[in-house]
Amino acid sequence: MPVPFNLLLNVLFGGAVAVATRHAPAHKRLLAWPLLFALFFEGAVFTPIATYCLRFFPDWSLCYAFDPRVFSNLFMAIGPLSALAIAANFGALFLGFTISRHGLNHHLPVLTWAPIVGMATASTVLALLLHKRLFAVGDFDAFWNGTANPILQMPPGYATVGLLCASCAFVVWMRLRFGHHDPTLL
Repeated sequence: MPVPFNLLLNVLFGGAVAVATRHAPAHKRLLAWPLLFALFFEGAVFTPIATYCLRFFPDWSLCYAFDPRVFSNLFMAIGPLSALAIAANFGALFLGFTISRHGLNHHLPVLTWAPIVGMATASTVLALLLHKRLFAVGDFDAFWNGTANPILQMPPGYATVGLLCASCAFVVWMRLRFGHHDPTLL
């Protein structure tokens, strides 16, 4: 998915994991299983999809903001750009989790829900403003010529929808399975 949306949704995801596991005793410590589970999911699901989209659909991933003829060096540095995006994704998840966890531990509902409500709102507003850039996949010229393909007819569309469904399922699973207790090995 495009980098700005990916970052916003990672903050939202981190906050959602914190809220889903809010009654678990481990919430007293920052480095506990809810954060580790979320980081594992980030590494196993978010990171491969984000890296795939940035590597094979860089124009779409960067919201068609950079003309490859003008910014050729940017597109030649996809590897370092992907590494930066991965680090930013993990940072965004950590930020969302930490803010919500702090709000939960200090009984501050505004902080608890800020990553979820704020990022959902920001993603919606950004999607409304950039809907043409979000829902059309192609290279820079195809987008600006109006010949880019609809997102649900392209692999990044399937990957994005799968990622969103998997993220929601993960948060629901965390809530149902570990919402009130810590996981055990037995």
